Amino acid sequence: MLRLEKINGKNVWDILKLSFNEDQREFVASNEVSIIEAYTTITNNGYAFPFGIYDDDTLVGFETTVIKNRG
Repeated sequence: MLRLEKINGKNVWDILKLSFNEDQREFVASNEVSIIEAYTTITNNGYAFPFGIYDDDTLVGFETTVIKNRG
């Protein structure tokens, strides 16, 4: 069963090890960049929601949604 788990000090290292196909590179940012963007958004009073995607207990992906403050 697929589930989302918030990024934390335990799973962040596994998420950073995830990779994607080379032909996807132009469509998605690296996980490192996405995690940094989420952190800087949160520290600047924006909203970011980074999650690991798991199939049961196996990490299979990473997703983040960022809502930046205007102004």
